[in-house]
This record gives sequence, C-alpha cells and structure tokens, in this order.
Amino acid sequence: MLQKELGMSIHLNNKPCESRIYGKAHRLPFGTRKKASSPGELVSADVCGLFDYSFQKKRFLVVFKDSYTKFRYSFMIKEKSVLKLMLAHAKNLGHSVKEFLSDNGIEFNNKEVCTILLQAGITKRLTAPYTPQQNGGSEREMRTIIEMERSLKYSNPDVNYPAAMWAELVNKAVYILNRTGKSSVEGASP
Repeated sequence: MLQKELGMSIHLNNKPCESRIYGKAHRLPFGTRKKASSPGELVSADVCGLFDYSFQKKRFLVVFKDSYTKFRYSFMIKEKSVLKLMLAHAKNLGHSVKEFLSDNGIEFNNKEVCTILLQAGITKRLTAPYTPQQNGGSEREMRTIIEMERSLKYSNPDVNYPAAMWAELVNKAVYILNRTGKSSVEGASP
C-alpha cells in the first residue's frame, strides 16, 4: 500500500526495535480485585500524621473507608498505638466487617490488632511493604481529605486559623465528602 502511494519500493523491517521497547517500558498495573458487594465486606484504613497538636492534643489522623458504601470514618488520635482500641470499639458497636485492608505499618500489623481482628472473625489483608498502590483507595482518600482541609483553611484570606484547627477542618471535610461522593448503592450518597 505504501509502495503504491509513494511510488517507490519500501522494505519494512519487522524486527522489534530494542530502544523503542525500553523507551515504552512501564510497570504493569496491579490486578484488580472484585468489587465489594455489601457494606462491611472490605474496609480499608490509613494513618496520617504527625500534625500540630489539635485542641484535644491529638496528632494523628486515621481514616477507615467502606469499599461498598464509600462511607468514611475519621478519627483523631494521640498516638498510633490507640488503633487497637478503635478496632475494639467498632466491634462493640456491632459493625460487621469481613475484611480489613491496610498498609504494612506497625500500627496495623501487631499482635494486639491481629488478636482483635481474629476474635471478631475479620480477615486481615496487608499490602506489600513500600507499595502504596495496593492500598490506593485509602492513600487517595487521605490525600483528598488533607487537600480539602487545606482548602478550607485558606479559603478565606481574612481568617487566620490556628494550626490546632486541623482536626476540626478534617472533620468538616469528611462530613462534606460523605454527603457528596459516590456510592456503590444506586441513588444513595455514602
């Protein structure tokens, strides 16, 4: 076809070009899991901090997100070791969680948390070390919440919020996101 259009003889080399192959190389995408089909089927979590002390003297933010309803729960805590108490509290409230996804940090990967999850019949799934892509939903969620907190903080140039106000602004951001985001449940917000 090219020979006919150009009016000259063309010899195509069908061998792969190594430099092009290397130039186009990229990481393969992580496999996708089946989507959650009911509330509590998969809950992911992430911890963020060391923030300035809030008014309640807390420095860390923990966000739990239900993969089906997309509902977020945010908690401010003083230290990362308090997470085991939060998981026990969720169990006492009757929240039925089937699978718990988190990064490989010591705040989730320790004996106390494992015991609480085992007693509640919750399967624990940890991501590979230094692979935030495997817990991408929680990582993106945390980034969205922090960015929204900053936007709220700097939205009015006439107001100079104290650094300790971060916890209240995070709560406001999560409140807004829970009422405006998408949900797997048709016709319902998280």
